[in-house]
Amino acid sequence: MLSLVPLVLVVLLSFQVFPVALGISGKESLKNTVFPIVILALSQTVLFLAGYYLGGKFMYLLRGYTSTVLFIGFFIIGIRMFMEAFKIRKGERTYELNDQRKVLLAATAQAVNTFLAGLLLYFIPLNIVTVTALLFAASLVMAVGGVVVVPGKQSLSFASLLYLISGILIIVSSVYFIFAAF
Repeated sequence: MLSLVPLVLVVLLSFQVFPVALGISGKESLKNTVFPIVILALSQTVLFLAGYYLGGKFMYLLRGYTSTVLFIGFFIIGIRMFMEAFKIRKGERTYELNDQRKVLLAATAQAVNTFLAGLLLYFIPLNIVTVTALLFAASLVMAVGGVVVVPGKQSLSFASLLYLISGILIIVSSVYFIFAAF
């Protein structure tokens, strides 16, 4: 069971890409659409790997408190996503991404939770290649989905629902970590 949790978590974290991808216009040329999609997916992947390898540098110091650290860390990530769901519904967390610098900045900002999850997942034995590939693929799918969907009230509600569900499931997984044997 513990080996499936990181896979579920990275899929849930990939949902963060959807609201940002709503600001990418799919009506432009293919080059202007593909670049932001790849940047969104790569930012998730790169920041996850950065967090995971940075976690290897100092998280071993907290090895005796693994369950507590995982619970607190993922609980905070889940609460953040839960709270951001309401901002997305109001349209406060969507961007019009027509400049490459804005795409890079928005992609980095939305991947902060994934960076923190990478730090925390250092404690769980996992196949980093599989988890990273799944994160990249899921983020790519969510980004393409965000570009295809027409921005509007229904798409913002759907993006908010995705965030809400992922936040709740991350909170539930944080409670699981209290009882998991490490």
